[in-house]
This record gives sequence, C-alpha cells and structure tokens, in this order.
Amino acid sequence: MKRLLSMVTAILLLTSGLKLEGAEPAPDLQDPTRVIQGYLRATYARDYIEAYRYISSADQRVKDVNRYAQQRGAFMGFALEATRKLAGFIEIKPSQKEVAPNRIQAVAKIGLPEPNTVSSLLLNWDPGRLNLLGVTDRAQLIDSLDEKNAVDLLR
Repeated sequence: MKRLLSMVTAILLLTSGLKLEGAEPAPDLQDPTRVIQGYLRATYARDYIEAYRYISSADQRVKDVNRYAQQRGAFMGFALEATRKLAGFIEIKPSQKEVAPNRIQAVAKIGLPEPNTVSSLLLNWDPGRLNLLGVTDRAQLIDSLDEKNAVDLLR
C-alpha cells in the first residue's frame, strides 16, 4: 500500500509540474539575481518542481526532481496557484556581486510578503482547504492579494 501511495504521489508531482514545451523560457542561470529570485519565489510558494530548476547540477545528481519535491511537501492545485501569486511579490535588490572561479557570490536585499499578514486570507496556509475553495472564492482571494500588495499591506 505504501509503495502504491508513493507511486501515485510521484506521478502527481510529475504531472503537476508539466509545462508545454516552449510555453515558458528556461531561466537565465547565468544571472545570480534571477537565480536567487527564481529559487526564492519557488520555495516560498512550495513549488519545488520549479525550485529544482535552480539548484546546481551537482545537487540534481544527488536527488531527482520527484524525490526533491516529495521530501519537501510541494503544494498543488489552487494552493500552489495562490502561493505562486504571493511569491510573485517578492523583491530582490542585489547590492553586490563577486565572481570567483566556478563560484558567484551575491549579496541581495530581499523583500518578502509577511506570512502572518496573509495567514488568515490563505486559510492558515492549509492546502487542503485552499484547494476546496470554489471558483468565486478563489478569484476573490487572488484579488485580495493584489489589492493588499498594491497598498503595500503584505510587508
């Protein structure tokens, strides 16, 4: 039974992250700011399939994308959509970049939405409850996030 559950979970994780080829360009992994921003936004949203794209190839050889996402508890469905929206409000302002052989060190100022500020709006970050919301409630939640961000109430 556990094996079946693991297989179903792996299949769901794989299919939840599928994107049409050419629909989204590959991230620019040469720009440290974009890598930091992409990884931070993906992990904040618990979109670990997306976050996997930003980890080093050495780390990718240690764990495949399925194990990486499964061990971290990736969100799916509307819970993922809502947290992606919130993660889109993250601001990254690099203040320094240093290049060394095979290494890039970047120092950045990061502005994150405060999780406690939106906790009640996101049903205490409960993915099960978020995924059960109806279409109207989902639209209202996304609109509320946009409104709060527009007047800087998320920080």
